[in-house]
Amino acid sequence: MYSDRYIAFVDILRFSNIVRQSEHDQTSKRFDALVGALTEIGSHHPSINESDDFQFQSFSDSVVMSSASTLTGLVQIMSSISDLTIRLLKTSLLIRGAIAKGKLYHRQPGYLRTSTFGCL
Repeated sequence: MYSDRYIAFVDILRFSNIVRQSEHDQTSKRFDALVGALTEIGSHHPSINESDDFQFQSFSDSVVMSSASTLTGLVQIMSSISDLTIRLLKTSLLIRGAIAKGKLYHRQPGYLRTSTFGCL
């Protein structure tokens, strides 16, 4: 069930402010950029190859990505984070997070992890 995987946890800073602003300003560029970036990263970043098994999920102000614990899997996650960062920086949005490696089960709609994760 569990397999060795890289996992990235990404937090979008000031997310609640952006959502609050979008309630009053239907033309919020930051909100549109945020939705667009998450949609693009989630749908346009398939696995580099089938063995990498790239997975992507977003909920509230968090993004979770995972891939097989291979070099190309790590490159896939780092590339996706880089793309997300660049897209959000264009509208002055910042992110923070970490990449770790450990035993994980990650399939839509959720994920489970063991307690043996080490940060990279």
